[in-house]
Amino acid sequence: MEVLKNVSIKPYTSMKVGGNVKEIFFPEDTDDIIDVLNKCNEVIVIGNCSNLIIPDEYYDKSFMILRDNFSKIRKDGYRIVAESGATMKALSRFALKSYLKGFEFLDGIPGTVGGGIFMNAGAYGPVISDVLESVRAIRDGKIVSYTKEQIDFSQRHSSFQTNGEIIVGATFIGEEGDQKEIEAVINDLNGRRREKQPLEYPSCGSVFKRPENGFASKIIDECGLKGLRIGGAEVSKKHAGFIINVDNASYEDVVSLIQKVHDIVLEKTGISLETEVKILR
Repeated sequence: MEVLKNVSIKPYTSMKVGGNVKEIFFPEDTDDIIDVLNKCNEVIVIGNCSNLIIPDEYYDKSFMILRDNFSKIRKDGYRIVAESGATMKALSRFALKSYLKGFEFLDGIPGTVGGGIFMNAGAYGPVISDVLESVRAIRDGKIVSYTKEQIDFSQRHSSFQTNGEIIVGATFIGEEGDQKEIEAVINDLNGRRREKQPLEYPSCGSVFKRPENGFASKIIDECGLKGLRIGGAEVSKKHAGFIINVDNASYEDVVSLIQKVHDIVLEKTGISLETEVKILR
């Protein structure tokens, strides 16, 4: 297992923000993960780090990255079994090759299977729990399994956000489909993403959760905040729900801009937007 000490976390984040951290572990199997948990009092687990903002100053915490080193995917009938480090795009493409539909919406979501389940990631309506059958996790040094029904899912939420358990894999179930039709749906969704989202810039995707009876991006746009900028961080002119790193933004730039957007929206509309991204302090 590779271990890096006192290194920058920035290259491993989708926002391209963050400073040096105590150490980063790259486990290759569940035994490695359990070994890290036994060694460290506190470990922050990340995949693509597509929904996390980490401080620029030295952060005296241990990180564990479950990504390429922990990303096997296999087929089992109409089921797909994936390790938590597999990307959601890889899961979508595996389903395509396996003639299984229902996974198309995952293709353009930046992040891993573990992160997707942790956040109950979704796009254009469907969420990852829709195609989920069961999850394997580590609790108190042992592997445990949960059916979907045993997990509390809601908008951008799962019970893994509060129970301290680490997702190591999952089983998904799809429906048999026509490969050309599946690919056409993927291409359509990705075309819409390219047209409407600022994919050319580092970002954490949608910053705020969808409020009741509305869309965060629409509300932010109606408040005239597209293009609002602090330092190198900017509210995207293409999609107001995204805060992008346009010029080597700092942690403080990003966090300050998130707070400013929240405060202006609250003042103008009375709506208190809740962040979807996680901000480490």
